[in-house]
Amino acid sequence: MEYLILESSYAKRSFKKRIGSANHFLITILVGLDAIESGEIIKSPTFSTSWNPRNMKNSAQRSSRFALNAALSWVIDNLDMYFILTHRKPSIIESVEISNKLSGAGQSVSQKMDTFVSVLLKTDLHDIDKFASLVALGIQWRNNTTHFDADNIISKKYKDVLTASDNKQWFHDNFQGLDIKETLRHFEEGTSPSFKEITSIIRAVHIFVDQLDSFLISGVDVNRVAVETIQKHYSDSQKRKGYVLNYESERKTSMVKMILLSYGFSETPKRYGNNVLELEPNKIDGMLRVAIGKK
Repeated sequence: MEYLILESSYAKRSFKKRIGSANHFLITILVGLDAIESGEIIKSPTFSTSWNPRNMKNSAQRSSRFALNAALSWVIDNLDMYFILTHRKPSIIESVEISNKLSGAGQSVSQKMDTFVSVLLKTDLHDIDKFASLVALGIQWRNNTTHFDADNIISKKYKDVLTASDNKQWFHDNFQGLDIKETLRHFEEGTSPSFKEITSIIRAVHIFVDQLDSFLISGVDVNRVAVETIQKHYSDSQKRKGYVLNYESERKTSMVKMILLSYGFSETPKRYGNNVLELEPNKIDGMLRVAIGKK
């Protein structure tokens, strides 16, 4: 008998695919701008556009701030994408309360964040309050640097964590020397985040998503997720839906396995826990019929 285990959601895979190299891309841009600022490079004659700044150093510095703000916006937008996908089929949210709150949050990333944080703070996840607070700061900072006339402040519950004297060393040690006091000052003064502040927020977002995804998956109905995953896979191909039910049992099982592996499931040698799906022919046929809508 073959088994599959759900270890990473479709939402997380989509998030990692889009944001996985964000730090590398940002560093590449800043290295190039640093070389322009120092006067080491100029525009190649093969680059077909006009570019003749009056002050090359000033132009490079302003472009660096633009790149940092753009990187922050990209990161938070993709965090929002992750929140949205956790709630969209194949959903990994079982709680009706959480589902209703996410629906009520509309386009507010902050409200979605608050919904998940309120649940995670009740668990024994290590340092989740600190990671979440830095992510929450990133959300408000993105709002202020991106939206016209915005003047968002960070919620007291997050600011208390960021300003706690006992946590200053923790942020320094876990984010490559980040001075959280200076970071908060930069945010409150309305300046653009520094490179270290951006990379720290990106790292905090990655860790927060990892912890949230593991928590949500730990209580998920894996059979429902499997059915919704098949539905998503076949959603744009009515013709293929009809053919698949006529396949022989072994081919059906192989096809379902391939689909689920591409959406976050992994192979496992034995059945354990609640996240394991048994690839038994009768169950596979039943799952396909439910997913495709054929009795």
